[in-house]
Amino acid sequence: MSFIIKRVDQLLNSITMYRLLLYGLILLLVLASFFGFMGVLSLSGLGIVLVAVVLVAVSYLTNKLLEKLYGAVTNSESYLITALILACILPPSTTVARLSYVALAGAVAVVSKFLISYHHKHIFNPAVAGALFLSLTGLMSVTWWIGNPTMLPFVVIFGLLILRKIRGFKLALTFVAASIAMLVLVGVVGSLPLVTLLKNAVLSGPLIFLASVMLTEPATMPVHEYYQLLYGLLVGALFSAQLRFGILSTSPHMVLAVGNIFAFILNPKFKLNLTLKAKNEISPRVYDYVFKPDHRFSFEPGQYMEWTMPNMKSDGRGNRRSFTIASSPTEPDVHMGVKFYAPPSNFKRALFNMKPGDKIAAGQLAGNFTLPTDSSKKLVFIAGGVGVTPFRSMAKYLTDTREQRDIVLFYLVSDAAELAYTDIFTSTPGLKFVPITSGRLSLKQLAGHVPDFSERLFYISGPNGLVESYRELLRHHGVHASQIISDYFSGY
Repeated sequence: MSFIIKRVDQLLNSITMYRLLLYGLILLLVLASFFGFMGVLSLSGLGIVLVAVVLVAVSYLTNKLLEKLYGAVTNSESYLITALILACILPPSTTVARLSYVALAGAVAVVSKFLISYHHKHIFNPAVAGALFLSLTGLMSVTWWIGNPTMLPFVVIFGLLILRKIRGFKLALTFVAASIAMLVLVGVVGSLPLVTLLKNAVLSGPLIFLASVMLTEPATMPVHEYYQLLYGLLVGALFSAQLRFGILSTSPHMVLAVGNIFAFILNPKFKLNLTLKAKNEISPRVYDYVFKPDHRFSFEPGQYMEWTMPNMKSDGRGNRRSFTIASSPTEPDVHMGVKFYAPPSNFKRALFNMKPGDKIAAGQLAGNFTLPTDSSKKLVFIAGGVGVTPFRSMAKYLTDTREQRDIVLFYLVSDAAELAYTDIFTSTPGLKFVPITSGRLSLKQLAGHVPDFSERLFYISGPNGLVESYRELLRHHGVHASQIISDYFSGY
């Protein structure tokens, strides 16, 4: 089983989250249309194809028009993902009239990203906005046909891959648990057959699709884990509440809209345009990028942003990446540490070729890999390679604010020449810097430098294989899971 999981992780790490979504949605629609043509699925195969084609075409044209009108930098896959999600929830159609309503929904979905926004941050998941438009106008019902039992095995596999990729199982399970608990309550109060209710919810509803594809959309869910769980509870409970107030109901798209508003209230609301000031090679193949933001913004040391490269030729990995902010909130400039591999993706190639004065966009601040609020907690940092960037942010913050904490940092590299940001780490009060140039930290070394390691809080950042191996090592030697906080590379 562990071998299979490792192979799956290798596959997931080779593509971005957005490409995973794109390929998975395409596969679901191809399978559904095939089943429709074969009569296995009680839906029109031609209708599924026509709806998908219309949505992709309209979304593309609307996105291009608004890009030029607003001079915006957008993700090359965003409109496609929106169109394909809508194709999974709008009823298959073959008539001109119904396809025209589908086209309107696609246009509204894309327009919502530009118009229903605050400080360039959109409020609603675009697919939700398109579905809401149809529901509130009464033009067409939104069926969420993807919840058909025939499609369930494929949706489950796709959903598990997404949740594994983003480590989103807590959020999904919270949503599912809240949904089932509310369904049981509704059944008991209404004297309804619980077994039938639960069976229909799981086998004949969009529960899994909602939990994995829709709920985890990064731009419209809360940043912090605590609020993410509240978000899952809220949407899950509303989803199964079976309420209706006139044209309003607890339909999937309406409860997601409520969840989007909840997240918007809690989330940072900004989008940055950054200008490159300098690019410095700080170790072999690792560069520190220094950007000037167009305005100041607040973040916690250890958080990351999603970066969008304008005017680049897209490849199979798209023009968006997530990178940790290597700078401290106390610094006026934004630092980003990047390691380059051969052959690089088109994004990495464009990033490497950036010159002072060139611009890049960033937003969707997120991440829970942050310092504990209790400054008395003793900490151990384990960094592998360029995974040291969040610790650079934390160390610089502690230095600038003159806050002293008991920290031991193990920095794992295969060669001493690969060490980066050492000037920051060696000058941080309270931080003991331990470079490991063999690339491997043994339990003996850990215990030698940190005799009380079983009592400490561990932060591990680096390639997923490294993170998992040290997590297992620590758990095997008495460190509780709650004492281990991980920062995963999502693959780029």
